[in-house]
Amino acid sequence: MTTKILTDLIVDGEITDGDGNVLSNKQKVITYTTVTLPFASWSSSTQTVTVSGMTSAKTKWKFGLQSGQGSSVITAVISAKIDVTAQGTDSLTFTCYGIVPTMDINIIIEQDE
Repeated sequence: MTTKILTDLIVDGEITDGDGNVLSNKQKVITYTTVTLPFASWSSSTQTVTVSGMTSAKTKWKFGLQSGQGSSVITAVISAKIDVTAQGTDSLTFTCYGIVPTMDINIIIEQDE
């Protein structure tokens, strides 16, 4: 699932700060994509997932856990020491440096466009 959210205060098509100073004449769009890291898809502690809009050169993005997954998922993620080790066109590769999770992990990817 992908959701786009406009950020900052937009007045007459311009982005302004709280004091009304124009910061940009272009809207800032942030895209949130939810992806699942299925436990059965780990191969040699690595798996690649589809993330629409991702590129190998994109630098303004981050990932985190989707809320409401419970303490067992949080414990599994901490034990797994998951990190992103590669990015490409519409993809991210995740690697476990610890214990590979035995459950699906839902991740949210935030991208600035």
